[in-house]
Amino acid sequence: IDLLVGGIVAAMSEMLSVNPTARKPLRSDAGDYFHMFYIPYVDIWRGDRYATQLVNRIDPKQGLKVVPLLVDLPTAIERRLRERSEDG
Repeated sequence: IDLLVGGIVAAMSEMLSVNPTARKPLRSDAGDYFHMFYIPYVDIWRGDRYATQLVNRIDPKQGLKVVPLLVDLPTAIERRLRERSEDG
């Protein structure tokens, strides 16, 4: 939950910034915030570029693999499964 709140606070701070180059909110952002709820329960997390940047800026749980590109997700899953099988 702390990660979700941190992500939302970081996003809101950026959106409300007086910086003219600040990113404008998108409709899909709400879904990304809901997906952050899964972070305490998963080993691998994938979001869009913006959500991935938010998650990487705050301190995610130790051992969480944040995968920024969909194309990299299968490799990340295979690697995590291999690590788990080696740990016994």
